[in-house]
Amino acid sequence: SAWNYCAGLVRTAMLGIWLQAASLWAGVTPSLLNAAAGQAVGVHKVPVVVPVATHVLVSGVAASRWGLWTFDLAVSQLLQERVPDHQLNVVAGVQASLQSLFGLSTYMATLLAPTLSAFPWLMAASCGIVTAAALLVSCSVPALLAPDNVPQDVPPQADI
Repeated sequence: SAWNYCAGLVRTAMLGIWLQAASLWAGVTPSLLNAAAGQAVGVHKVPVVVPVATHVLVSGVAASRWGLWTFDLAVSQLLQERVPDHQLNVVAGVQASLQSLFGLSTYMATLLAPTLSAFPWLMAASCGIVTAAALLVSCSVPALLAPDNVPQDVPPQADI
């Protein structure tokens, strides 16, 4: 893509994960405001009209998919370019195992907090985890852009 050509895979991945986090927080915030107000002053008095909060939530989640897909494609390309062929299966296996573990954690969270009133707080926890992942990616960018971590067969402008 044009962004990848200009910014490189590492920065594209970072942009994608931050876009995902920002979109999720933008979508979840009205629901969190409603949940907090509902607990504070009663269920019928909410600061954001519920249909509006629902539309904002759906829009935020839909926009976050673009960030997720951007991040996922950039990371997949980075793995293919930077992991030696003889280790690629092991890295992909660990990645799939971690993905399954975190997928299981979403089911466990739903089992532990199954009520509708807990849903906004589960959304907030999910947004917090995505934000933590974005922070981890951002902290690793200087190391990923270091000259000794760029493969020799990749032109320098592809990652800088």
